[in-house]
Amino acid sequence: MRFRQGLTLVLVVSLTGCKVGTNEPQSGSGSGAASPVWNATGSPIPVPGLQVVDMVVRADPFQVTTTCPATITFSGRISVAGAAGAVAYRWVRSDRVQGPVQTLKFDRVTKQDVVTTWTLGSPGTTYTGWQAIQIIRPKSQMSERASFTLTCR
Repeated sequence: MRFRQGLTLVLVVSLTGCKVGTNEPQSGSGSGAASPVWNATGSPIPVPGLQVVDMVVRADPFQVTTTCPATITFSGRISVAGAAGAVAYRWVRSDRVQGPVQTLKFDRVTKQDVVTTWTLGSPGTTYTGWQAIQIIRPKSQMSERASFTLTCR
């Protein structure tokens, strides 16, 4: 095989089921751990771990006048890239209440939807608030806020 001068051939070899950097069997092979990847010079190439790359949230309804108490539904989508793994997250609210930490497993999917609700309000009051998704693991981060205004009759 001939290559033009200045080009570099990179050969990637995956040793599924072996410990990184060896040809020894990995205990628990098939567990979903990332396989080692090597370049043409025999140096390992790091395989990126699971990363949250996007979060989208919305409130429904985001603006409403109704009898109270009323329920606002918050929908979110968490998108990931990289190796398979788990994402720990929770919903956080404008009144400083935090929901329980929940875990999503990502194997072959790259996006998962999440939902929560907030019931509030009493006659003659108006509420403005928000909820957001807080990622706990793999790396702490916060989504944009999904805001709402609720006017109670």
